[in-house]
Amino acid sequence: MSQVCTQISVVSFGNLHLADLEYATDTILLSNDIEKLKAAISVYDRESHKLGLKVSWAKTKLTHVGEGLDPPSLNINGNVVEFVDSVVYLGSTVTNNGDLKPEIERRHTLSSNVMQVLRKPLWRQQSISHTTKMRIYNAAVLSVLLYGTETWLLTGTLSSRLDSFGSRALRSILGIH
Repeated sequence: MSQVCTQISVVSFGNLHLADLEYATDTILLSNDIEKLKAAISVYDRESHKLGLKVSWAKTKLTHVGEGLDPPSLNINGNVVEFVDSVVYLGSTVTNNGDLKPEIERRHTLSSNVMQVLRKPLWRQQSISHTTKMRIYNAAVLSVLLYGTETWLLTGTLSSRLDSFGSRALRSILGIH
């Protein structure tokens, strides 16, 4: 990454100056200059190969943050990398305009799916105690719903949506119609 970061200028957020974000095999490269970004991705690809690693070009996406139209897709070492409005990074949706609505909707859908999957085998079973059901709800449903919420700006609307999901889920678990 040190070779890659020499190719791009850092992006500043107040006193914070970043060129990249890394976690395990997930990497974000930040740049104010598309040509420098293209060069950095080429270096990233080359340096990865030296270590026996390969860039997953199918998963590699670009997001343009700011005003103006997205630049055209980039061709990097024969691989086309397209611009998208949002990406999922470390399990959370990141949009090009900072909008949380897609992530909130995604979390709501994922949690609803967990509720549905557990409906017959767990929620409808009279032989399973409410205490056990609540423990599973907290571990399996709430953890999915609330993943990453520490980075959300909690508004009245968002708080209301989270509360209403919780109320519906609890009524379903307790068999209250």
